[in-house]
Amino acid sequence: MKWIPWAQYWYNTTWHSSTNITPSQALYGRPPPTLLSYIPNTAKLQAVEDELVATDITLQLLKDNLVKPEKE
Repeated sequence: MKWIPWAQYWYNTTWHSSTNITPSQALYGRPPPTLLSYIPNTAKLQAVEDELVATDITLQLLKDNLVKPEKE
């Protein structure tokens, strides 16, 4: 459940072929803001480091899965 907002963000900020823009841009009239990738080993607390690394890994997995072609 905690990753659903990230999946929603990625979906809403990804270009869609049916509209030729992102859902976010369709709604707000401007390109969506981008998230910066976390630079490893820059957090001062290990718990924060672990969470940010896990978030980057999950975002990449979501991206990979959403662009993966369907199995026939």
